Parts: sequence; structure tokens; C-alpha cells
Amino acid sequence: MWHLRGGLLQAINRVDLAAVCSSKRASSTQQPVFNKPVRIKHLDASSQKKDAHVYDYLREHVAKEVCDRVEDLKLERKLDLVLNLGSCSGLVSRNLNPEKLRTLLQTDISSGGLTRSRRLDSTLPLRFPTSYIQCDEEAIPLRENSIDLVISCLNLHWVNDLVTCFKNVYNCLGNDCAFIGALTGGDTLYELRSSLQLAEMERLSGFSSHIAPKTTGQDIATLLQVSGFKLITVDISELKIYYPSMYELMFDLQGMGENNASLIGSNHMHRDVLQAGSSIYQSLYGGENIDQGVPATFQIIHFIGWKNPKRSTPLQSGAIN
Repeated sequence: MWHLRGGLLQAINRVDLAAVCSSKRASSTQQPVFNKPVRIKHLDASSQKKDAHVYDYLREHVAKEVCDRVEDLKLERKLDLVLNLGSCSGLVSRNLNPEKLRTLLQTDISSGGLTRSRRLDSTLPLRFPTSYIQCDEEAIPLRENSIDLVISCLNLHWVNDLVTCFKNVYNCLGNDCAFIGALTGGDTLYELRSSLQLAEMERLSGFSSHIAPKTTGQDIATLLQVSGFKLITVDISELKIYYPSMYELMFDLQGMGENNASLIGSNHMHRDVLQAGSSIYQSLYGGENIDQGVPATFQIIHFIGWKNPKRSTPLQSGAIN
């Protein structure tokens, strides 16, 4: 479970070993939305692909944006221990400024994703000691007030109980420390969703959900506030990527491990529904020239929240507006 590079006794002392043993047990009492074993299966499969790096373009773009926000923080000291909640295939650690932190702790719900992060980290010059833990975002096995900064990049949109996750993050953070993250939400992949729904209405006289439900920026702000965070700032960026057709988009989503893991709806699609969906997608959203391909919209919700901040305004505390 542990892989150590350099001296990380400080990090080990901050781990709640009892929580590690139970971290794979769900802590949520609410009705789950996502199938956690299926999500892990998708992540494991995508991380083991020989060409896994080909599908990193979305994560790498957002990882750089998240690390830019970390860079913008007005810090009075170097951070002793930073938690990367969801290893993001090692893309966050690759883009972190070593002048900002002393040690990094990477966690991931997927053993395959964690292995890939470790493999990528090993190819880089040792900029800061790094350790690895496989754990659930809803059961973070760290002691209270033990972390100086928590980062999350494109994994929280698959968490069933964000309140539990955010409260766990809040508990492990020290005072005047920040939680910075990004997740897909809002109208992400609305083109794909509407095209498949119209295709199923046409061919099956009814439709089922094939795109996982997405949260909104207002939802994230409310959940952070309920969890105890202050000086909350949420902003949304939109990224539009063009694909030759709907099929290439779906193929890439599978390569990213982002194919549907929702408990609602159906994961099976008839071939004629796919063919109709591709035609509808091109007709509704494609340009006049078919060679231009079709767009896919990704809305990225960026957020920052502080635990017991010393200052009273986001600007003085270094939050992102």
C-alpha cells in the first residue's frame, strides 16, 4: 500500500492507520448515484493501456490550471505536506512547483491509477519526496490538522457523498489552509447527452440516461459552506474540443476512464441507436463542412475553500477570483 521515496516519517505519522484499514468501506448513508466498483474498473483499465498518455489531454490541461491556482496562493512559508486527492495519473505532481512544498502525498481509489502515478513520478527528477495511498475519497485516512494543502483534479464528479468527502478534507486540513480543486459539471457533454436521447426516442420511443449526472458551481459552493469552509470562491471555465465524430469522442472517454459508471439509466446501447445518435450529433452540432468534426463541451468547476482563515477577504488570503 505504501511506496516511499526519500524520508517520509512525517507523512507516516500523520496517517490514521485504523482509518486505512477501513478506508474501502463506504461512509455514506445516502442513496449512491455511482457504481463505485465499476468506476474503479474503468480507471484501472484506462491506466493499464500502453497508450494511456494519448488520453491525458483533458486532465493535463486542467491539472496545469489547478497548479496555476496553487502557484497564485500567497503563502508565508513552504508547505510541509500536500495531499493530492485523486492522483490524476501523476499529472498534478508533474506540474507542481517544488518551491511551494516539501512533501507530497498521493491518494487514489484506483490501484492502477496510483501505479501509473508512481511510474510517471519515477521518471522525473526527485523534486520532493512522494508517498502513495490507495483510499476512497469518502474515507480519507489522515489525522486531523495534519495537511497544509489539499488538491483535487477531475475526480470528485464521481464521488457519491461529496459532503462526507469535503468534511474529511476539512478535518485533515490545518487552520488557515486551503482546499483547491476542479471537477467537470454543469453542461458537460450536453451535445452527446441530447443526441443519444433523441436517437433513443426515435428508435425506441423512450430514452435512458447514458451520461452521468453533473453537479453545478452553486452546488459545490453550498457543499463547501456546509462542510465548514470559508472564503469560498467558485468559477467555471469551458473547454470545447473537436472530434471527427461522436464515435471518437466516446472512444476517448473510455480511454480516459470516464465512461458511464452511473447506477441510474442503462450502460447498453443498440447499434442502430449509436448510428442514429452520430447522425443527430453531426446534424445538430457539426459545422457545414463535415471535415470540421463535432464539438464536445467540458465545463470545469474550479473552487477554493479555506479552513479557519486568518484574514477576512479572499484577496488578502490569496483565493482565486
